[in-house]
Amino acid sequence: MRNMLRCRRGSVAFATVIALVPLIGVVALGAEAGSWYVTKTHAQTAADAAAYSGGLWLACSLQTSVTCDTQSLDYRGKEFAAQNAFCNTGDTTTYSGSRCVTLPSGTSQTVTITTPSATRVQATVSQQQPTYLAKVLGLSTVNIVATAIAEVDTLPYLPCILALHDPITFQGSPTLSSPNCGIASNSKAANAIGFVGNNGIQVNSPSYTVGGCSQTGGSQCNSVQTYQQPIPDPLSGLNAAISSLKTTDFPDGACPAPSGNSPVALPAYGSPKKCYYDGSPFSNNTTYTLNGVYFFADGAISIQGNTTITGTATLIFLPAKFVKASDPGASLNVTGNPD
Repeated sequence: MRNMLRCRRGSVAFATVIALVPLIGVVALGAEAGSWYVTKTHAQTAADAAAYSGGLWLACSLQTSVTCDTQSLDYRGKEFAAQNAFCNTGDTTTYSGSRCVTLPSGTSQTVTITTPSATRVQATVSQQQPTYLAKVLGLSTVNIVATAIAEVDTLPYLPCILALHDPITFQGSPTLSSPNCGIASNSKAANAIGFVGNNGIQVNSPSYTVGGCSQTGGSQCNSVQTYQQPIPDPLSGLNAAISSLKTTDFPDGACPAPSGNSPVALPAYGSPKKCYYDGSPFSNNTTYTLNGVYFFADGAISIQGNTTITGTATLIFLPAKFVKASDPGASLNVTGNPD
């Protein structure tokens, strides 16, 4: 008996068992907290998608003379949350592409779409669920919440220069001053608005592009809003008519570029001639006044060599089928030192 009481065999195993009880509890509690983190990540993805979708809806609604989505902002936001498996109770099959499922007992989800301001959409996604091991810490339920806000950037002025498909490029040392109307490009290219040259390029105009901005000198891209939503074509109602234009629709044919010193009034379509410009009509060291509508039908439009252009006008680049077969279409490049 005395030897049995003095025997220490198995004492380490006994101590290990005693130590494992709280250790396993801590590990299990960590695993439960880890599942909360995974749910939080999924909720944030759903909130981001919902806010972005709502932002797109809001961006369209802020445009004038544009037909937007027939569904509401709230619907589109909750639709994209549902596609990421988060729905209000009872909405599991309400939205197209929904990945929501019937939740376990005691678990519920909420999706809320609000507009804190005229240009902001906020999506809040939450999931409340019961706890298990965390109950020993006094937590019977946990509410996992994720919030995302999408803000629509708007130009202070509508663009007076809008490239629907191609980049806009400035080269040399030009000066562009249009503080009350903007420059925009719907191109998705990295150089949707590009500055090629040096610090001499001066642009005083709200600038906006769907793609990126590139520069080889200076800091012009600092004032360009990049990766924004495309601007609707304000002349979309004329697309059918413009695409069907033929050379015979311009009885005076190609307008010759005017000659003379500054200033020069560039004749618009119908005043006094119904013609189009076959190539660039802009010469070096000349000031042009533009008022009216101008059609350009052949090649790139280059403005260079101390040329100044003023006035109010609409410039329309005719579709490629109107242009000579050897030319890819009209585009705009500003080079040299124009004003």
